[in-house]
Amino acid sequence: MAIRLSSENRVYAFARGMAPAATVDAGETVILEARDCYDGQVDLTRTPLSADGADGSLCNPATGPVFVRGAMPGDMLCATIEKIDVAPVGLIFGSNRDWTYSAGMAVHIEDGKVALPGGHRVPIEPVIGVIGVAPSGDDAIPNSTPGDHGGNLDTPDVRTGSTVYLPVAEEGGLFGVGDIHALQGDGEVCGQGIEIAGSVTVRLQVMKGTLGPGPVIDAGGHWAVVASAETLDEASDIALLRARDFVMARTGVKDHEAIMLLSTVCDLRISQIVNPLKTVRVCIPKRIAGAW
Repeated sequence: MAIRLSSENRVYAFARGMAPAATVDAGETVILEARDCYDGQVDLTRTPLSADGADGSLCNPATGPVFVRGAMPGDMLCATIEKIDVAPVGLIFGSNRDWTYSAGMAVHIEDGKVALPGGHRVPIEPVIGVIGVAPSGDDAIPNSTPGDHGGNLDTPDVRTGSTVYLPVAEEGGLFGVGDIHALQGDGEVCGQGIEIAGSVTVRLQVMKGTLGPGPVIDAGGHWAVVASAETLDEASDIALLRARDFVMARTGVKDHEAIMLLSTVCDLRISQIVNPLKTVRVCIPKRIAGAW
């Protein structure tokens, strides 16, 4: 039976030395209940919707941390997302282009679809915004911020069926998830997807060795090598160098040949442009880099 961890067990930053909320063996499945990105501070029955008075330090809570036995520094913690369940109501805010007006709306899910502005009804495709482990440095990293440890990646490839590989910096990994989106496009351009509470069913395994210094996602048909930095240019440079190394290691091609492959059959995609660090990913088809 899977361990279930309630959202009462939540943290607002990833850090070394966090006290585990649960301890599991590698290969076990965990169900983590998660609050929305506002930590439940927004009244979804209010019209108009308002986040006034919400404590920003409580945003993007992550449920956890989970200590995985056998996960040691230098390993990768492998989080296979088996299922994402969402609450019946979420929310999203948007502003006009000069930021003089902002409004929010409650978003109701019916028959697996949501009603969006303009009369559009579209299927939900849940995404996990925050997924990570303890970072390598001594300083705590707020959940709002992405990095090599994961964190607020807001990457649409982090969905049901994907496996997220995270570098282990501290024994046990200290894994957590939160910030579920019922739907989110690349870029998360208004600063939000459809923010919603829910639960994540995830199987946690340990890979000895590494796929790279930052998050890597097995998204089914492709690998996504993820990087974050202060600017999109910097994030792109880091992601491309890491993707080049990834391709070289898995195919045996030379350095200059790997960049040819990246330029002709791979995609550089923007994950998000709204967090303290920007996040991009290089998507590498498995016909190039193979399955694990």
